[in-house]
Amino acid sequence: MSAVDYFLQAPPVSRTLAAATLTLSILVYSKILPGNYVIFYFPYLMKLPPQLWRVFTSFLITGPDLGILFDTYFLYTYGSKLETASPRFAQPGDFFTYLVFVALTILVSTIFIVAFPSCTPHIICPRSAIFPTIAVPGDEEDYPYTSAGPSFAINPKGPVRGVGMGLNVVLTGGVVFTSALVLALAYTSTQDERGQKASFFIVTIPAQWIPYAMLLMTFVMAGPPAAKIQATGLIAAHMHDFLTRIWPTFGGGRNLVPTPGFVKRMFQTTQASVQPNSFGTAFAPAQRAPTSSGSSAGVLPESWRTRGTGHRLGGD
Repeated sequence: MSAVDYFLQAPPVSRTLAAATLTLSILVYSKILPGNYVIFYFPYLMKLPPQLWRVFTSFLITGPDLGILFDTYFLYTYGSKLETASPRFAQPGDFFTYLVFVALTILVSTIFIVAFPSCTPHIICPRSAIFPTIAVPGDEEDYPYTSAGPSFAINPKGPVRGVGMGLNVVLTGGVVFTSALVLALAYTSTQDERGQKASFFIVTIPAQWIPYAMLLMTFVMAGPPAAKIQATGLIAAHMHDFLTRIWPTFGGGRNLVPTPGFVKRMFQTTQASVQPNSFGTAFAPAQRAPTSSGSSAGVLPESWRTRGTGHRLGGD
């Protein structure tokens, strides 16, 4: 089976997220694409035309060097596990809705500052920094490294009025949020493993403690600023858990983050069977689901097919 076949068989949202992260990070760190074009900076969103792509690309930049591989691995491992095996995301589009909610919570705040000493920035990208080591899910003892994220600097110059800043920018000064997204995925994934044990380096701890151990390691190795950025992912994931599980289950409320109907329709596709062969992978047409009446193919009603053979009038 070719690499393309493996890629196409992977969960669609997770594979797209991982592929985009790997591609963009390689382009940035090889200096093919300047990093100041893809980081998040709110004044650039207010320009004409607005640079809206920054909302998405700020979640797709990993740490440098080995961080490119390990951050991508984390995104795919935790993401695919949630997308395919988590009871939280049983319906089509649930995982996509989760990602959108978490990303917006990390990024957006209702804080709008009337007068904020901001600037036309000079972006320095990237610069050297110390990156922490955190464990790979399921194989923590074998792959005990990933970066907390890249280091970027914004040098302010001149006043700008009426700037609305996001949660991360106001509280942490962050311009890239991949580490926060990784921690959000790790938190949600390990909540499904409560009561189980997991290895973090040489220490065995309850699985649900893994995200906090990752955050502590970031604090120790990369300092409070990196830990503050990463912690917003923990807050976002817990908020999603509260609004979709804790509040409906224990508070008697309803799911406050339902998957929109158009998202369900977008992901609700028929499953095609996959048949590997010597020259590639053949995709057979998906079988039509049986109707609710349970009748088999044919033009006669089911009640007519259950009748006897019948007799000719006037016969024996």
